[in-house]
Amino acid sequence: MKKLSFILALLAVLILAALPVAAQGGLDPAAEPNFGNARLEAGFVPDPFVVGLSSGGDIDVSTLGLGDNCLGYATAAPDFRLTWSGQTATLRLFFVSNEDSTLIVNLPDGSWACNDDFSGLNPLVEVAAPAAGTYNIWIGSYNQGNANPGYLFITESNQSVPTNILSTVAGVFNSSAALTGGTLDLTAEPTFGEVNLAAGFTPDPQSIAVVSGGRVYVTPLNLGQGCLGYASVAPDYRINWSGSVPNLRVFFAGEGADTTLLIHTPDGRWLCNDDFSGFSPLVDITSPVDGTYNIWVGSFLMTNERGTLYITTQNIDQTNVQ
Repeated sequence: MKKLSFILALLAVLILAALPVAAQGGLDPAAEPNFGNARLEAGFVPDPFVVGLSSGGDIDVSTLGLGDNCLGYATAAPDFRLTWSGQTATLRLFFVSNEDSTLIVNLPDGSWACNDDFSGLNPLVEVAAPAAGTYNIWIGSYNQGNANPGYLFITESNQSVPTNILSTVAGVFNSSAALTGGTLDLTAEPTFGEVNLAAGFTPDPQSIAVVSGGRVYVTPLNLGQGCLGYASVAPDYRINWSGSVPNLRVFFAGEGADTTLLIHTPDGRWLCNDDFSGFSPLVDITSPVDGTYNIWVGSFLMTNERGTLYITTQNIDQTNVQ
């Protein structure tokens, strides 16, 4: 009996030792990344590759003993995952935001590379002759409880860290086709509700408070013209429509940030728009058929914008309701 108890105790110790690091309160390289992944090879274009994300989490990285400058607070799951192939002299990864952030990278050989405050409060990790394989990347917040929105840059060049982020990424961000971040789920419960509408509905327009954006990078899904930006997995709103009207108009009025609109129709089409009026989107559904219309309000960059979604049969838009 004592021998059996000893064997069972020994097995328990071995099982605990074999558990992933994340189960013991650390970072988990095997977890699904928070903001997607990319496959890049030497000579990739456009260079730099850019993705918007947000730093921070509950784990104090400085207590994990990962190495020098492995600091800040991060989530167990990586924020981004890079699968690299090919040969190049140097691969640089850096994060730029308006707050104090850190960078933690798990290399293909299992080692860690970290940085804090390379340029001002922005971190940078440089990998000489990067090996092919998986690079799991965490963006930490130096101060606990902070979530710092910003941009992760991946580049082969020795360019300086950009100071004007929006102008730097304007021609790059939308062409980052290698980035994936999940997909849109037509069957999910809509985040901000749903409504049954029929021709002649009142009040017209209908107005719904929503928040744009999400973790799904829509652009590389190739849903159609104007289907851009970042959106949530679940629809933001759902219309169950019946009746006959010449046109059903859906538009979003926010506080000025660049937003997009994506609508999946009952006959399987995607209708999308970006920048109908300034940075605000609008979609006209001509002669809408009966059925379910799933609606997403996206953000062109990795941000969240509060605003109002309007549904109307009238010839009005953002300029008439604000």
